[in-house]
Amino acid sequence: MKLLVSAVAAAALLSAATFAQAQTAPPPADPVKLSLAHELIEANGGAKQAETSVNAMFAGVSKLFDGMPAEQSKVAKLAQQDLQDEFVKLIPAILDVSANAYAQTLTEKELRDMLAWTNSESGRSIRAKTVQLNQQVIAGELPLIKQAMPKIMRKTIDRACDEAKCTAAQRQQMAALVDKALAPQ
Repeated sequence: MKLLVSAVAAAALLSAATFAQAQTAPPPADPVKLSLAHELIEANGGAKQAETSVNAMFAGVSKLFDGMPAEQSKVAKLAQQDLQDEFVKLIPAILDVSANAYAQTLTEKELRDMLAWTNSESGRSIRAKTVQLNQQVIAGELPLIKQAMPKIMRKTIDRACDEAKCTAAQRQQMAALVDKALAPQ
């Protein structure tokens, strides 16, 4: 439980740091290019496709909690569901930011060409397979992540403790929490 709280706190700090760096918004994009970018996003499935992808990603991540003790797993899954729900609510704004980035970065010709390819037979076929493809990738990644997690967590604790000048007892206590949280049940 303490590990979960620490992980959520670390994620919040990372988010705050990221937001602090991204304080200036880009200038508005050319309206024609912005319209094409929105068309391109819709042609790729728009908000519905984004929500399906988010849900598939979180479904894969929730499998990481299966090895935890029942109460910790329940809390982790509830927290994960809240994060998922909140992330889904951000999709319209994220798609607007994405459209603006496309319009800022790509030429009108590139946007038109990309839109034509997206609407082609191959583009439609690949789009239809994207969720399945992502699920396969996530399913393949999870065992790698699960296997690497103990080493990553220990390395993270060592680095954090070196910086924070942890005592040996504090370092042991944190390592014990990680071992307990990652222990197979």
